[in-house]
Amino acid sequence: MLLSIGMIMKNEEKHLRDCLTGLKPILEQVHSELIIYDTGSTDASVEIAKEFTKKVFHCEWRGDFAWARNHTLDKALGKWYMFIDADEVFRDTTDLINFFNSGEYKKYGSATINMNNLNNKNTKNLFHAMRVFKKYKNIQFLGKIHEYIPAPMPTRNLNSLLDHYGYLYETKEARKIKHERNIAPLLEQYEEEPDNPRHVSHLINEYSGEENKDERIKYIHVGLDLLKDNYKEYYFHAFHFNNISHYHDLSLWEEALEAVDRYLSITKMLSKVAVPIRAMQSQALRNLKRYKDAAEAGIAALEMYDKDELGQLDNKVSTVLILPIPFSNRDSAIDNIVFNYMLDDDFDSALEWDKKYTKSKKDTLFMQYAAEALKTKQYANLAKLFDYAYTHYGEGTPEYDNIIATIENSLTTHKVKEIVAEAICKHPGESDYIRYMRLRKDRNAEDLRYFLELDRPLPQHFADVLVIAMEEKQDFSAFLDKLDIEDTPRLLSHLLRSNPNIDNTVANLLAEGLPAHASLKCLRVFNTITLIIFSRIAHNAKAVDEGKNEFVLSFFERRVRLHHAYLAQIYRPEIYNDQQIETLPEQDRFVYFAGCAFECRDKGDTAAFARYLRMALRANRGIKDIVQLLGEQLKEQEAAPPPPSPQDELAAETAKLKAIINTMIAIGNFGQAGQILETYAQINPTDPDIERIKEKLDGASIK
Repeated sequence: MLLSIGMIMKNEEKHLRDCLTGLKPILEQVHSELIIYDTGSTDASVEIAKEFTKKVFHCEWRGDFAWARNHTLDKALGKWYMFIDADEVFRDTTDLINFFNSGEYKKYGSATINMNNLNNKNTKNLFHAMRVFKKYKNIQFLGKIHEYIPAPMPTRNLNSLLDHYGYLYETKEARKIKHERNIAPLLEQYEEEPDNPRHVSHLINEYSGEENKDERIKYIHVGLDLLKDNYKEYYFHAFHFNNISHYHDLSLWEEALEAVDRYLSITKMLSKVAVPIRAMQSQALRNLKRYKDAAEAGIAALEMYDKDELGQLDNKVSTVLILPIPFSNRDSAIDNIVFNYMLDDDFDSALEWDKKYTKSKKDTLFMQYAAEALKTKQYANLAKLFDYAYTHYGEGTPEYDNIIATIENSLTTHKVKEIVAEAICKHPGESDYIRYMRLRKDRNAEDLRYFLELDRPLPQHFADVLVIAMEEKQDFSAFLDKLDIEDTPRLLSHLLRSNPNIDNTVANLLAEGLPAHASLKCLRVFNTITLIIFSRIAHNAKAVDEGKNEFVLSFFERRVRLHHAYLAQIYRPEIYNDQQIETLPEQDRFVYFAGCAFECRDKGDTAAFARYLRMALRANRGIKDIVQLLGEQLKEQEAAPPPPSPQDELAAETAKLKAIINTMIAIGNFGQAGQILETYAQINPTDPDIERIKEKLDGASIK
């Protein structure tokens, strides 16, 4: 047997099944066994445990965790031993399995596993937990509470991950109960052996949280005074780490830096604790806006990280301290350096470090910088980004265009656009982008004319020229033909987000009509833009007036019919039909179904009209408000009484004329009555009433 896995438990049914399920890959792929000691469960814990192992034993609880752990250790057959709690769940076992199956374990005496202490603040609390060790003769767990094992050296840090639910409290009362359970025996141990640094260390860890900050710093000082400058003692490093992290957690950055300086001035031993200490130093400097110093501290942290990976740091301190993991990998350490150089506006150094990433990154450092500027509302930093692109790359280069696109993608609102435009317009240079920002800022007629008359293609991020031209009632068709649209949905999203009045602008333009000479590309692009915007116009129209609804629906129909006819020209009939339409782009499918719907309505086939509308909606959920309005319109038409027939209309008109003739006779206007009668006789010559009216007229005339 190579590996024995031991667990003690009591009433752990809440997480036990997940815990044991997480162990299955290890049990199945490593020559191993699972041993569980129950200390008096009254829930279903024992039954669950027996589903996973036959080695389920019982012992009475004596209030001594080490004593209970040693029961499982005594039963273990493996040469190596791993202990786990029932409220811990493996999320990744790959590195642990490889450690044993590759034979790497032969080089080490123990190993740590990455543990994530889940908490109510929903923040990550990663640290190295010493859980795996070589089982020498007479090796035993020590300590009634927070038991530990004198782990054999050297130690290997494994990347396998455990989630620990023990500090994820459902109520404040539950947290208080656990704290009181732990603190009493810890204080008792400390009173018995006040010079034992281990007892002090556990009191420091137990007094966590801002509510216990006074007690925590009290015992930190006890520990520092106890060991003074004895850097060869592992708890010396633990207490200094506690001191630094205490100020760090309270955002007392100056105090944290002073504590770091004290530690570095005393220690002469390269300990593993130097990695998180240097990382905290870098973060404190960043929060004090000392970005260059933060980058240099980050470089020092990376050097310590690399030494640790090579096994050049003394890591015994990790066996006595819950040591956090500041960097998940080398790239995350480089991230810290790059980001601090960017915040210092030193893009050259940032780019130099950017080349050192070991894996491809999804976001460029410029995207990261822009995102941070947006997050912190330091919009003027985007002007610095533009300056770097302009100075180092020059207008028209791919690098320059990428940075400009990054800036534009960060301008999420009209207000942000104005602020960034103000900053960039102060640049002493002259470029298309500076003209563009000036146009945004001042609506300058000369700059607008410059873009509308430009005879070369422009990248998609210049699309606001289109909106400004609409607002200024200028012909934008030539500009739209030259706009290199790479991603229509992204373009629309950008225009809608950052132009608050675009609905009214487009609506006003639609009422006036597009330029007669607009190209097919211009019509198609503009159709795509307006069809998406329709949904917003229609949605707003519901709360305004029915007249606006009628306008929206009327123009929607005209645009769909135009686009439908255009697509019928560019696609072959064997493609542009019900059977093959699903092979075409989503936007074209939508136009096809909507166009067919209106054709069916022309024929009076309301069932087919409704069916095609549903298919159009599936192809483009963005027009649901338009479809709803069309559906309501169709219901109103079906509910309305049928229009009068031509015969009914003729009968109504002749009845009106006869009534007028009789009125003229009654008031003595016989001449006009006769003229109207002649007209009536031409319209309805077969009416027998004509002769009677004539006799009536003749009799009235004689009188």
